[in-house]
Amino acid sequence: MKYFFRRGYSGTKIIEDFVIQVEGDRIADVSFNECHDCIDFGDSILTPSFVDIHTHGIMGIDSFTATYDDFKIWEKLLLKHGVQFFVPTIVSAPIPVIENFLKNVKYSIPRGSILGGRLEGPLISMNKKGAHNPKNLIPPREFPVEDLVSNYGDALKIIDIAPELDGAIEMIESFHDKIIFSIGHTDCKTEKCVEGFKAGSRHVTHLFNAMRPFHHRDPGLVGEALVLDDVNVEVITDLVHLAPETIKLIFKCKRLENIVMITDSISATSMGDGEYKLGELDVEVRNGVAKIKGTDTIAGSTLTLDKALKNMISIGFKPEDFLSALTVNPSRIMGIKHGLIDVNYYGRMNVFDSQFNLKGIIRDDRYREVEGIDGD
Repeated sequence: MKYFFRRGYSGTKIIEDFVIQVEGDRIADVSFNECHDCIDFGDSILTPSFVDIHTHGIMGIDSFTATYDDFKIWEKLLLKHGVQFFVPTIVSAPIPVIENFLKNVKYSIPRGSILGGRLEGPLISMNKKGAHNPKNLIPPREFPVEDLVSNYGDALKIIDIAPELDGAIEMIESFHDKIIFSIGHTDCKTEKCVEGFKAGSRHVTHLFNAMRPFHHRDPGLVGEALVLDDVNVEVITDLVHLAPETIKLIFKCKRLENIVMITDSISATSMGDGEYKLGELDVEVRNGVAKIKGTDTIAGSTLTLDKALKNMISIGFKPEDFLSALTVNPSRIMGIKHGLIDVNYYGRMNVFDSQFNLKGIIRDDRYREVEGIDGD
């Protein structure tokens, strides 16, 4: 199928008056010739679909308790927000719960949207646990990572880890060729986080959140992550986790190719204010902000990536200055050829109106309006 657009965003490039030909699930051609047998989208805007590598749930679904059928529903719900690839993420949990989660991920991968699973815990600091149940935290030395890799293989893609914990550095050294170790939920000082990077980690969980604050004589994880060019950092742009000025600081300090925008979304996403669960913890959502019930501790977000895009525009960014962080950057990290409007890349696309409201998606060489996705 051929589609004509007057404007598109491919990474940092703006392309105009072009025809994209999609065959199956791949882009077969991009040209600037006249096309008389195209579907003409006029003034609509085309981007690659988004990739979310850190999400706990949506619309009542929580990865902690989600079934195989829930994962299928989750995939469809994310289509309505322009996300066609994602990494389900589970908070700190007992080993049997983790195994059930990875089993469901493993069985879901062949459908083509889920890229693997992520364990945000239990290998995190008690001092920076955030919205994690402390009873589930264990040191890396006692964690059966070898068994999980053996039993679930590519279903286990990312593990969050605090490098100061017993056995953390050794685990990173031994398994970083199989697993992405993301340093986060950590109280580590500079020396220990440097050890983590030297051991093989190249990723940081939601920068500035759930980590020791920056200090001018001990910059810690925040400082090291900002100055190391080959370290990827996650950013939550719900304008709650980070002030607009902090987001701008990150984008000034880091190369764009090393920034990944995530949601850290929980089951309350798209559900409105009320009381929910994040794993085993009770969560209250007020004015769209999720916190552990009875505390001021933020418990993930209710953000979606289409909203994240609009938030960035609202604080002064141009799409070409950050769109890579939603598309090609997380795709590269996860090892898939997606995120650019180019030949042989995945043909999974988002179609927006001129105000960047999501109108529809292209998938499997078929255009679908957002309103019609539930009926598929």
